[in-house]
Amino acid sequence: GGSGGTGGTGGTGGAPDAGMDSGPDGGPICAGQPADTRVCLGSATSGHCDGTGGALIDRVCPPDSTCSSGYCQPPPGGACATSSQCLLGRICMLFVSNGGSSLQGSCSDPYIIVGGGGFIYQNCTSGGQCRSGICATDADDTSLNQCLYPCRNDNDCPMGGGCHAISAPSAIEGTSTSGVKGCFR
Repeated sequence: GGSGGTGGTGGTGGAPDAGMDSGPDGGPICAGQPADTRVCLGSATSGHCDGTGGALIDRVCPPDSTCSSGYCQPPPGGACATSSQCLLGRICMLFVSNGGSSLQGSCSDPYIIVGGGGFIYQNCTSGGQCRSGICATDADDTSLNQCLYPCRNDNDCPMGGGCHAISAPSAIEGTSTSGVKGCFR
């Protein structure tokens, strides 16, 4: 089994210079910027500079989110720890908070998955298969990769699922997922 992708951030991977915005001088947004500088590559895509003037995509923001200061911003609709705390049709997704130091759940419109699916407990190989946008690996069973639905404890996971720490992705938009738990079954 795979590891869920290199540094798997739930984004679309490293498409260099895709959808580049211009920097303040009209040149490429990452010109002269150190590696890992946070940038927005358009209004709904976050990324980081590679240290050589190029930019890499980290995440295509959820449908009701926009990119600001290099991060997808939590949409209005309230904080959450699990999707049961969200209004019908919305799910709990993780967003970077506190200037990049932590992750926080926010109720958000799910990604639309062509052909349907992407629900809780669905096996996956990439975030593009998940309504949450993130394919996570169960730290208790690293062969199990399922769409990430955050939780605090087993009671947050319906239909007999368990709430386990994730081992991948190791970061979301450059912020560590240490301590993040998801529902697995």
